[in-house]
Amino acid sequence: MQAACRYCGQSMMVDVLVNWGVQEAETVATELCDCTQAKVYTTKMRRREKAKANIRQLFADDTIADSMHQDIVPFLTGLVDAVADEKIKKVTCSVGDGITAVITMTSKDTIKTQRIIRADSSFEE
Repeated sequence: MQAACRYCGQSMMVDVLVNWGVQEAETVATELCDCTQAKVYTTKMRRREKAKANIRQLFADDTIADSMHQDIVPFLTGLVDAVADEKIKKVTCSVGDGITAVITMTSKDTIKTQRIIRADSSFEE
């Protein structure tokens, strides 16, 4: 299919699935383009997808017995989008059982994802 880069308009042939439309083909063309804006776009998209994969690994991993944490993965991946779009700088979300999710845009323009487990012990008499 013939498609053009969204930023510079350079036209190229791209291989796409049969049921894909023009928008998907333009996304592929943009990711393959060598213009500066397309490279920035591609870097941001890869960073976003890597952060979402990290969230899935941290909160939906099979080793985590509590299915409650698996249910919040779509919510947390939505927060990754907000951080990646620079609408939010940092978000901290307590998911229960002493587990906190932290998603941050660092000064190096990377997205840091954390799963913090807090185990407090105290006694009262």
